[in-house]
Amino acid sequence: MGLSVTHLSAHLYCSRKLYLEQVLKLREPEKAPLILGTIRHRVLEQLGKTDEQLVLSVTEKATPDSLFDQWKHVHASFLRELIVEHRDKLAPFTISPLEVYQRNLSFLMTEQSRRITAVLAFSRENRLFGRELWKGIIPKLTPEYKLVSETLGLTGIIDQVEDWKTEIVPVEFKTGSLPQTGTWPGHEIQVGAYALLLEEQFNVPVLKGIIRYLDYDTNRTIYINPFLKQRIHSLIDEVSCTLHSSQLPARVKNKNKCRSCGLKEICYDDTGLEEHRARIPAHA
Repeated sequence: MGLSVTHLSAHLYCSRKLYLEQVLKLREPEKAPLILGTIRHRVLEQLGKTDEQLVLSVTEKATPDSLFDQWKHVHASFLRELIVEHRDKLAPFTISPLEVYQRNLSFLMTEQSRRITAVLAFSRENRLFGRELWKGIIPKLTPEYKLVSETLGLTGIIDQVEDWKTEIVPVEFKTGSLPQTGTWPGHEIQVGAYALLLEEQFNVPVLKGIIRYLDYDTNRTIYINPFLKQRIHSLIDEVSCTLHSSQLPARVKNKNKCRSCGLKEICYDDTGLEEHRARIPAHA
């Protein structure tokens, strides 16, 4: 139901492309960066889904090395299956499946090592192990958290939610370039929208969110304020009007966005676009 949070950020980037995809049902050809980004997100999802098992496996005798070795085996097996699953999609590109496997295993184990260090430190400081450790661990991580709001007319899946008991923090993982300061506008809107969804779900204020720029191992914090919230509410109305309109949005002024767009040719083909529009009764 309603709009997806990603529709808001896509609208900010290029409302015309969003219209082509959502109304005219046009699809970009798959690109290598998108496939690699999907694999990276699946890797992070794997970490989140196995976090409870990791915490439960901590005993008084557990060491960083023993836990690392145990989970390296688990994650290596997962990655092999993941690469096989995406082998056909990677085939048209000059990308070695082995290189994708090695890079992601290295990334995955670096992230796992950080989590192991944090979990063991919490365990030893609080003298908690196994099930009791899982009950008391801070923060508790929940991956791929889905939210639906009839009030906002918005749905979303948050990459990760950190529960610190005193606060809830949405975390979004991003591949690609890093802005010199702050975050990209669409990323700020995404995290802000997730904050609104979480506030409604749990009836608690969400004061901040985090964008994790994976390729740069950098976290950027977004603070949720009334101005950001108002901007999101306005965007929800704006995007809804755009997608229910019979008028095709204008092309973006920043032509750098067009150069890498897989829908560029049809976007600039007015005759072809009219043919597509004619096939959609509501927008004929």
